[in-house]
Amino acid sequence: MAKLVRFIVLKPALGPKEGEEEKRIVFYHPVDDDVRTKCKHAGFAEAAQTFAGVFFDSASKPLRCVQTRQTKTAFLKPEDGTDFAMCMTVALPSVKKSEDQIEFNPDAVHDEGKCDFKLCSYLVNEFFFQCSSPF
Repeated sequence: MAKLVRFIVLKPALGPKEGEEEKRIVFYHPVDDDVRTKCKHAGFAEAAQTFAGVFFDSASKPLRCVQTRQTKTAFLKPEDGTDFAMCMTVALPSVKKSEDQIEFNPDAVHDEGKCDFKLCSYLVNEFFFQCSSPF
């Protein structure tokens, strides 16, 4: 079973200048990560989407997923015309083959499941940000 590693909601327009990276992060989970770690992962999400946009029309074919050896990261731009972006990273299930070797199973995390999770996360996010009174 895949484990949620991080979930980020970004709005790049909030911190357009160098040194304002933390302002771009609207929501970050886990909250106990330090600012440097949050900015590093948020920067990766923005950079991956920008890099993919060089090769593909980002409006018609946005970057949806990036896989590393240990994680899969899914991206979602929830609404056209907005500057918000969401990023969810899950850890790939692993099996310890020997004391020095760990094998990761990328096929255990399916893109369809991530899409359902992203949609639910987006709806929760929309509820909290559009709510007029604090809890």
